[in-house]
Amino acid sequence: MRRNVRSCRGRFPPERDVTSVIVSHEILSAIRIAGRIIILFFGKIIAEGTPGEVEESRDPRVIQFIRGEPEGPIPFNRTDRDYYGNILLP
Repeated sequence: MRRNVRSCRGRFPPERDVTSVIVSHEILSAIRIAGRIIILFFGKIIAEGTPGEVEESRDPRVIQFIRGEPEGPIPFNRTDRDYYGNILLP
C-alpha cells in the first residue's frame, strides 16, 4: 500500500495541473507526497494545511495520529474478533 501511495506523486507532477484526492491512514506517506493535508476526527476537520503546517499542529489528536501512538485522546479500540469472517458467514 505504501508503495502505491508514493507512486502517485510521480504520475501527477505539479506542472500537470492535476488535483488528486488520496484517502489514507499512512500519514507519513501522505506527508511525503501531498501538497495539502486534511485530518478528520469523527467527520470533523481537526487539521488542514501543508504537510509542514500539519506536522507543527499542537492539537493532541493530530500529534497522536502522526506519531501513531495508541494512547491519547483518540480512542484506540482493538479486538481479536474476526470481523471479515463474520461478514462472509450467512
